[in-house]
Amino acid sequence: MALWSPWSKLFTDSLRAALDGTPFNQKFPPAPPQKNPDVDGRTHALRVLRKYIEQIVFRIPDPPTQDEPRKKPREFQFEESRILLEWPDNPENLLFPRIEFNPGEGQYLPFGLTPAVFEETRDVIKPGTVLTCANEYVENLQLQVHATRRQHRRAFVAGLEAMLSAPLEEVSGLRFKMPEYYGETVSFQLLGRSNRDDEDSAKNRRRADLTLEMRFNIVRLVNTVELVPSGAQTELTTTDPNAEGD
Repeated sequence: MALWSPWSKLFTDSLRAALDGTPFNQKFPPAPPQKNPDVDGRTHALRVLRKYIEQIVFRIPDPPTQDEPRKKPREFQFEESRILLEWPDNPENLLFPRIEFNPGEGQYLPFGLTPAVFEETRDVIKPGTVLTCANEYVENLQLQVHATRRQHRRAFVAGLEAMLSAPLEEVSGLRFKMPEYYGETVSFQLLGRSNRDDEDSAKNRRRADLTLEMRFNIVRLVNTVELVPSGAQTELTTTDPNAEGD
C-alpha cells in the first residue's frame, strides 16, 4: 500500500471525475489529507458518560438483620468494569450489579444545505486545519441497570434519575465536552424508564431500563488554507484638453 506524500491525490482521476463537487482536504500547495479517526464519536460520548456514572455514589439499603434491625444504607460506586459500553465478547463473566449501554436506532440529521465549517477551530487543533460538520447524530440510548435485589434496583435508579435529569443550572439533562473528540459537546436527556421482571427475577437478577436521548455533531478535521485576495493596482489618469501643462 502506497503511503501518503505531499503529492498524493485525494481520489483517483476516474473517481474524482465522477464526484459532482469539490472534495474537502484538497489544498495548494499540495498536502496529505487528514487521516480518518480510529474511534467514532458515539464511543467517545459513551466513554464520557461512563466516567460520569463512575463518580455517582449510590445509597444501597440492605435487608435488616437480627444484629442490625435498623441497618443504615451503605455507599456503592460502579467501577469501570461494571459499566459496559457494548455487549461483551465473553458474556459468561458478566457481573452483578452492572450497567449496560444498549444501542437504539441512530439518525444522522443534516446540519444544513451544505457542510458547516467551524471557523473558531481554524488552526486550533492542528495548524492548517479546520473542523467541518455535515450531520448531527441523534440516538435514543438504552441504559440498562442490572441488580440482584429490588431494593438495590430502586437505589440505582433513584441515583441515576437524580444525576441524569437536572445536575446543571443552565439546561435540563447533561452536557459534556469530549476532549478526545475535538472538544465537541454531547448532550443526554432522560426520556423514559421501565422495570423488567421475568423468570430470572427468582434468580436474583432484576433489571431497569432508562432511555436517554444522545446528541452530538459528527465532525471531521480537514486541511485548509487562508484565502488572501490580491490584484494589480492600476493608476487611472484622465486627459483634459483644457488643463494647463506643467
